[in-house]
Amino acid sequence: MLTWRDLISLVSVPQKAVEDAATALEQGIERAALILNEMAQLRPFITPEIARFLGMDDVPQTRRMAGAIIANALVFHQRISGLHANVKPLHLVCGPGVANPQGTTLEAWSDILQINYWAIFAIAKDILEQLPPGDAARILSELRETAQQIDAAGLNNHHARREARLICEPDAQLRVRPGRESRAAELWPTASRAHLNRDFTFGSQALAVAFTEFASIGGTVWPNIGFDDNRFDYAFAVWGNSTLGLLAYWWHSSRQQSSKARMTRLVIPYLPTLDLRTLTADQLTTAQAIFDDFRDKDLLPAYLADADPNPAELDRRVICDLLGFNDAVYQAVRRLAAKWCAEPSVHGGKPRPQTAQFAA
Repeated sequence: MLTWRDLISLVSVPQKAVEDAATALEQGIERAALILNEMAQLRPFITPEIARFLGMDDVPQTRRMAGAIIANALVFHQRISGLHANVKPLHLVCGPGVANPQGTTLEAWSDILQINYWAIFAIAKDILEQLPPGDAARILSELRETAQQIDAAGLNNHHARREARLICEPDAQLRVRPGRESRAAELWPTASRAHLNRDFTFGSQALAVAFTEFASIGGTVWPNIGFDDNRFDYAFAVWGNSTLGLLAYWWHSSRQQSSKARMTRLVIPYLPTLDLRTLTADQLTTAQAIFDDFRDKDLLPAYLADADPNPAELDRRVICDLLGFNDAVYQAVRRLAAKWCAEPSVHGGKPRPQTAQFAA
């Protein structure tokens, strides 16, 4: 019989990652089991029904098993969200901003069951349906982050449709080849949440900087950008995708093809950017608040940044709220956005939609 540590080893081999993920999973299941044990005392008619689904007695071990089944479903859900277009990632299904996480999770699992995966999701759905909404929300909150943490993944390729928001889901599962364990151990500490776009196609892609919920290993086109202070991740993401960040990227990159910009690893350290070290604690808090407000907003391809109201509002928040400039400076930045989007090396001759109008 596989232990949790064995199970995680099947998908991610670096030893420290295995140990950390196994510990996180065990702790998450224990916290979920505590909620179910508390429920057995306060609502004694619910946990016997859960035990009936599992064909077991209503005892603490059964409740731990129920927590493990829900955890397993959430881990698998997080993984297949990158494989099926209609399966949303966990932060959109039961994340902190979701009003009814139990309802949206049950709806999402019903959709997944239409694909298949019955062995994983059918019993988990039955258990979740039995829980009162408040207790279900607590358990989903405990296990959602656990599931995201143990999804030891990498951000490797470009998928324009999936890169329309600041938050990007990793698209690859990392496995260590036999004999390469020491190299994997060297790479794992370089994992980060911030990633820079090395091959930016302005006509189809929106992001210069991508952000993953948890630290991941960047691939060829999304190398890691690591900071000593985790708060810098948020500031870098909002700055890098603002008009000033896009302009700095475009100016610093190699533009040998129309509407395409490339940046080699040798020149990335010299990319002009906001000096995050000079930001005060209040400014860093503001940067995270801006990020949280924009994390799930869709962005149009960069060549339409002057006509997209979301980048326009991002510019306002960065220029005025984060950096403290007035509206006149903001309006000047928006004029820069319009001029930049009119640059042939940005639009590459791609026609603008008739509905695209300047967003001030």
